[in-house]
Amino acid sequence: MIKTILFDVDGTIVDTQKVVLSTFKEVIKEYLNANVNINDLAFALGIPGRDAIKHFTNNKVLINKMAKSWSEKASNRVNEDTLFNNIPETIKSLSQEGITLGIVTSKTKQEYINEVSHFGLDDYFDVIVTASNTKNHKPNPEPLNFAISKLGVDRTETLYVGDTKYDMLTANAAKVKFALANWGAHEELPEADYQLNNPINLEEIVKG
Repeated sequence: MIKTILFDVDGTIVDTQKVVLSTFKEVIKEYLNANVNINDLAFALGIPGRDAIKHFTNNKVLINKMAKSWSEKASNRVNEDTLFNNIPETIKSLSQEGITLGIVTSKTKQEYINEVSHFGLDDYFDVIVTASNTKNHKPNPEPLNFAISKLGVDRTETLYVGDTKYDMLTANAAKVKFALANWGAHEELPEADYQLNNPINLEEIVKG
């Protein structure tokens, strides 16, 4: 039985793809004078921004500048981000049913505050793990393990909900179940433990 559900953010709770990728494209043009097709930047979804930038440069000073600029650009367009349909209702319902809920995201703490907290869902989560909490990041299991440890829950009763292969690899490495959020996913992952076509499918899972 699933008693704990941990969520990714981008592409799972919040539809941020347009803003994340378009601002990344702007930063690459600004700092590297390179024109990159936005479709070729999809790999950046689901991993920390600095890791995505390292695909283009290894200069640490430049990486820091680009990461700061990217975060600022995304924060300035936060009004363009939206919650996926049925996400708030489902999260509230699961919380009321006694399911332990949490966030495990590749966003830094400040990025999470700037881009997600304003949706007003934080009080429903028993733990919020960002890239600022761990040394290693997805697909390393450390972020999920950190959340499980903080909550003191059983990993065999824990489900991670995400939209990318990185999320699934993280769940597999942490030995927890994985549910693919098909409303935000851009690739088919038939090996996922659960296929979710709508957030309300989570209600069916916890009820067994």
